[in-house]
Amino acid sequence: MRDIVYSPSSRHIKVFGVCLGHQIIAEAFGGRVEGADKVELGVYDLRLTEKGQRWWKGNKGVLVSPMNTSLDSI
Repeated sequence: MRDIVYSPSSRHIKVFGVCLGHQIIAEAFGGRVEGADKVELGVYDLRLTEKGQRWWKGNKGVLVSPMNTSLDSI
């Protein structure tokens, strides 16, 4: 995944990052990933827009389950 995000052609690829994925995306855009004081854990039901539904092959929403022990800053 890191190679895809860092690639010059990635400007034309849609990416969605949860957990480690969002950390890689943050670093690719010049952010910094550091340790957090506490663990964050949750399950989120994301409702998709019409455009998002086309991207996710007709799904109305997706469940994401992030667990983070780090903080990102851009």
